Amino acid sequence: MKDPYEKTDPFEFNSNPDDAIRRDKIIASFGGKRFKRALDIGCGEGFISRHLPADEIYGYDPSEIALSRLPDNVKPLKRDEINGDYDLVIVAGLLNSSGDCNDVEDVVRIINKHASGTILLCHRKELEITEAVEKIRAQEIKTIPFPYANRDGKWTQQIRLFTVDTYVFHNIGTLKNPNYHTAEQVEKCKGRLTFDGVYLNVYDHRHLLKDRHVILYFMGDYLGKDNSFDKKMPLERLCDMDQLREMEAMGCILGWHTNSHADLRKLKDEDLEKEVTPPFPMDYFCYPYGEFDGRVVKAVENAGFKFAHALWEKGNNTQYQLTRKMVYDDPKS
Repeated sequence: MKDPYEKTDPFEFNSNPDDAIRRDKIIASFGGKRFKRALDIGCGEGFISRHLPADEIYGYDPSEIALSRLPDNVKPLKRDEINGDYDLVIVAGLLNSSGDCNDVEDVVRIINKHASGTILLCHRKELEITEAVEKIRAQEIKTIPFPYANRDGKWTQQIRLFTVDTYVFHNIGTLKNPNYHTAEQVEKCKGRLTFDGVYLNVYDHRHLLKDRHVILYFMGDYLGKDNSFDKKMPLERLCDMDQLREMEAMGCILGWHTNSHADLRKLKDEDLEKEVTPPFPMDYFCYPYGEFDGRVVKAVENAGFKFAHALWEKGNNTQYQLTRKMVYDDPKS
């Protein structure tokens, strides 16, 4: 198929007043919020990307010619170069196109794997993509319709905003206990998944984790053993390292939950350092019992972690106090 970007600005975004309005509405929809890492899927030549309110802006487009024309403040990415978390992911226009540029299923896979905060879709209101959008693991929070016209005609565009929540899971099973969740609950959860432990029953249900953003928080002293540290819970066996590595090969992320699951606030500095130091480099840390203070946060940062998860009522959703929701009932779907 011929690349439309063999011609500069093939869709005439730069000369169409309605596209300037569309761009400004997209930027205004963020309400003045600034993001750390933004990804524009189907970025073209950067008509919208260059204006995104983010410290780092990345653009992905199937057209290498389009990527070669991105402005200096947008880093071009090929499909296999998309990695890590983006607290803003936008898809503005790609869903309206056809051919190789319209792999909606792949767009959903990218979103579910890499979106960590806000998702924005902008497309024709009449576009039949409901089935694909329902597969996005996020909560839709706002829809903004507006009139739009270009050389192909007039129609209604809509901006759709989603937010990605992170949920805490422990066991996958049917036991009537707050720390047990059914396979159905895991499957229908509209968000990112974190598993503290990681219990063998999670490995047994690993098919549920495919194409999801999943962090597996394990403890060094309990690999392949049971949860004897938790006197209030039924004994369950935890995964060994081979099982964790198998799930990592599926796309899950390994995170550190300390060696012994101690309350880190009560430890001496030397013992605190030993507990938070991972056996190999990892980006994610999880506080045992969700408990931390300033000294603990500093130790986690010094240990080389990029992020740390707390619980929703104890964190402020900053880099080392990322909040998570407890799943006592069915999560929103």
